[in-house]
Amino acid sequence: MVGDVTCRTLAAHGSDTLDAYAVLGDPVLDLCGMSAPSSGELTVTAWAVFGDVRLIVPEGEQVEPACGSVLGDVRDLTRAHTEPQRRDPRIRVAGAAICGDIPLAHPGDHRNSSWRRWLEEAIRSRTAPAPARGPELHFPTPRSRLTRRGAHRFAGPMADLRIQAVDDDASIHDWQYVHNLIIPGDVLSLDDVRARTGRNRMEVAYLGDVLVGCTTVRPPTGDNGTTATVIARVLPEYRRRGLGTRLYERALGQARALDAQVIETVVLASNPDGLRFAEQHGFVELERYLLREGDTVPWIDLRLA
Repeated sequence: MVGDVTCRTLAAHGSDTLDAYAVLGDPVLDLCGMSAPSSGELTVTAWAVFGDVRLIVPEGEQVEPACGSVLGDVRDLTRAHTEPQRRDPRIRVAGAAICGDIPLAHPGDHRNSSWRRWLEEAIRSRTAPAPARGPELHFPTPRSRLTRRGAHRFAGPMADLRIQAVDDDASIHDWQYVHNLIIPGDVLSLDDVRARTGRNRMEVAYLGDVLVGCTTVRPPTGDNGTTATVIARVLPEYRRRGLGTRLYERALGQARALDAQVIETVVLASNPDGLRFAEQHGFVELERYLLREGDTVPWIDLRLA
């Protein structure tokens, strides 16, 4: 209370419950370092009172927020599971956000955890006979949507880049995940994304079956004349491989096919990789602005010279 702390040493915590309080402070609880309860379920009770309780949850686990809010917000930045018949490790988050926020997100470094090992062992027991000896654990096939979140470690450089339109629930979830991870200050709901598919051209990109990025083309309209906005986003672990350029060039071609004469893009100032990418591809800055009252990080509009 009244201060910030990051807690990663939860390995000795043997209980299936955990309490977290933020009162005039912003504690960070990194659950990736915690031993998974034998039941595979953990209940976190978080109270954010004039402060934020930030929860970093392991990849591959179901997250069930059940928090109330009073002048605060509960932001789930994890990707929703689409296979409810699976028995996954589960993290339930109760409590309340009172003049504070409770954001939930995956670790930026996608590290492994005992939770992931719990899931691997559960999958192995259902899909293959146990080996006679040896401690090695195996992920299920990367082609399964089950492993898309963790399978990026196994996507080789020779995997084919596959791009598809955002036109079903799976692709809507994937586009939302990339957007919210890269633009955490402008989190979109699934309904928000669905609404955008009606007016924009949106695609998601995969290396094999592993999600790597997404694109958006905002076409010319009666309001903006012949101007189209082109946005290409690549997850951090897949940058500097030429994927961004391939996505950008594809989106640029789509904008030209819509008779766009002026090409613009927009980058959040907290994304230096995105700003550098735009400048390297010939965009020049037009203006910086705050989208909403209370925002502190500006958006940057750029135009292709």
